[in-house]
Amino acid sequence: MHLRSMAARWAAISSLAITAACDDFALSGLSLGGGAQSLALVGGHVVAVGPSGYCVDSWASNPAQGFAAIVACASLSSSEAIPSRLAFMTLQVGEDGSAFAVNESTLRSLMRSAQAFDGVGSPDFSVDQGTEAALVVYRSSEPSTPIQGRAIFDVGERAAVLTLNEISGAPLSFPAAKRLMIETLRRLRSANATNGAEGT
Repeated sequence: MHLRSMAARWAAISSLAITAACDDFALSGLSLGGGAQSLALVGGHVVAVGPSGYCVDSWASNPAQGFAAIVACASLSSSEAIPSRLAFMTLQVGEDGSAFAVNESTLRSLMRSAQAFDGVGSPDFSVDQGTEAALVVYRSSEPSTPIQGRAIFDVGERAAVLTLNEISGAPLSFPAAKRLMIETLRRLRSANATNGAEGT
C-alpha cells in the first residue's frame, strides 16, 4: 500500500479517536460510568482491555463504532486501588480490511510523517517488536503541557490506534508512559489472540 494512502488512513482513525476522547472526557481521566475488565467491540470481533489496574468504561465507550475508553478502575469504584502509573487511554478500531499490514521501516516512516506531530517538542518514536506496534510519546513545545502517546497497530484485519493522555496531578515520565502503552498493547494482543481476532 502506498505510504501516502496509509498516512491518510492513519490521520483519519487517529483524529476519530482524539475527537471521541475530547467529547466524552475533556481528557480529564474522570468517569461517571460503569467499568468492566474487557469490552467487546465491533460486534465482538475485537476485545478491548487495559493494563493491570485499568478497566474499560462502558458508559464512555462506543462498541459499535470500535471505540473504548480505558481508565483506572479506581475512577469507577472507590474499592479499587489507584495504579502507580495513572493515565487516560482510548482505543479506536477501524473497519474490517483497514489493517496496515506493513513492515517496521514503513511503520516508522508512517509515524514520523504524521502531520499531527508538527510543532511537537522532541517526540520519542519507536517500534515495539513484541506487539508489532509503532509508538510515539510526546508533549507540546508549550511549557507544562501533558505527555501524550499514540500507537498504531493491526488487530486481525483491522487497523487500531491506542492513545494515552497524562492526567493533571499525576505526572508521567516518557519511559513510564511508554511502558504503560506497551503493557496495554500486550494485553490487547493476548486478549484478541484468545478471541480469534489475530487469526482472522
